[in-house]
Amino acid sequence: MSKSFADKMTDAKLMAAGLKQHAETMAKFDVSETDVSELESLVSRAETLNIEQEKLKSSLKKCTTELNDALAKLDDVMAKSKSRVKVALPKEDWTAFGIKAKR
Repeated sequence: MSKSFADKMTDAKLMAAGLKQHAETMAKFDVSETDVSELESLVSRAETLNIEQEKLKSSLKKCTTELNDALAKLDDVMAKSKSRVKVALPKEDWTAFGIKAKR
């Protein structure tokens, strides 16, 4: 199972802190300050993108709700209009309104 975003961020921050704390030892194993800086930069970028993504999700959810409301109202108006056309006009004229005559 893959880790959650929060777990990844926690792990990456701990790694960066550990690498900084043991910089002298890690330098012997080809881990430089540049590597640590890159790790910290990636964590910062991921957090920024996550915030933006959450804002977009929120906006999308709101838009989806508005769309669903509009479609429900559209269905209601269409049903009323359809029934009025059926009462007012003979079946032969219904196709002009996109209504298929049944039976």
